[in-house]
Amino acid sequence: MMNAIHPLHVIVALILLLCMKTSSLVSKDSNRINLRYLDLSDNSFEGAIPHELGNLSQLQYLNLNSEFSVSTLVVGKSDWLFNLSSLTHLDLSGTIVAPPSIWVSLIQRIPSISLMRLEECKLLAPSCTLDNFSSSISNLHLQGNNINSSIFNCLSHLSGSLEVLDLSYNDLKGRIPQSFGHMTALTYLNLQHNFLNGPIPNSFGRMTALTYLDLSLNQLSQAIPNSFGCMTALTFLDLSSNQLHGEFPNSLQNLSILKVVDFSFNNLTGSLPDFTLLSSLTELVVKFNQLDGYLPTVFEKHSALQILDLSNNHLKGSVPDFTGLSSLESLDLQENEFFGNLPNFTGLSSLRDLHLSNNEFSGSLPDFSGCSSLEVLYLDKNKFTEWGA
Repeated sequence: MMNAIHPLHVIVALILLLCMKTSSLVSKDSNRINLRYLDLSDNSFEGAIPHELGNLSQLQYLNLNSEFSVSTLVVGKSDWLFNLSSLTHLDLSGTIVAPPSIWVSLIQRIPSISLMRLEECKLLAPSCTLDNFSSSISNLHLQGNNINSSIFNCLSHLSGSLEVLDLSYNDLKGRIPQSFGHMTALTYLNLQHNFLNGPIPNSFGRMTALTYLDLSLNQLSQAIPNSFGCMTALTFLDLSSNQLHGEFPNSLQNLSILKVVDFSFNNLTGSLPDFTLLSSLTELVVKFNQLDGYLPTVFEKHSALQILDLSNNHLKGSVPDFTGLSSLESLDLQENEFFGNLPNFTGLSSLRDLHLSNNEFSGSLPDFSGCSSLEVLYLDKNKFTEWGA
């Protein structure tokens, strides 16, 4: 951040990490300091944060993150925060913030804030909306609080600026509003571990800048929207542990740079698509669904694939040759209806875990001598008759 060390009287950066054991953060003369950058995260401070911090009027970066501290840091009377009119980065994660809806006032009254991180702060959603104000906030991290779905009314007024939004591990209930589709600047959206239900809005397809989407551990239902195929910047997609049903939408083939897909613990049916165009895949996890049909042979061409988990479905037929999966580390096909001889596993030098239990494989055991990294091998509950070479 800094290109040179400035003289002491014009210090613009102060980083005090893991070194202070006192509750005195600043002195009464703090208004004489020209601090721009203050990081006091992960210390042993406890009690109320001194209001004198509000005298640091030039402060642009303030990090008091205490998520990993055993003591409790409290943002008591928080009016001093509003004096930090130059603030662009604020991290109060792990502190007790009062009142619990103050984060809205901070966005309204300090329009320079671009990143706000208030994780595990016991925050609540505000009763007001964010009308008639200007904000440059682009990163909003509010995970692990008690925020409910009334926050959606506020977010509609931030649709033009937000790039990163994390509301995971909160108290969001009901349907995801279609208005999320207006957040066209979003690159990262995490709504994991809430109580959201109903369908995933078709309007998600408008968020074409999105690279990371996590809607896992909710109660979302119906089919995966075809509009997902419009989110061509996606590299991470997790819809696991919901109640989704229907087949894989063909439009997913458009997501050519997708790396991680997790659709596990749903009620998806039909056959697996061939994933021909998804050559960047590193993880594909679709365990505990109702998938049937045969395993596409094109998997052998996915040289970047590291984790493939198709367990606990109704997939059948013979298993294709996996020797082209040179990066494969974990392969789980257990609890399916595969049959016939196992293919050659030669060349899978990175393979550590192989789970093939509870199928109908027969014949002789294959040669695993080329699997030099293999640590876990499950072949139980099959129909093998020969030990192999």
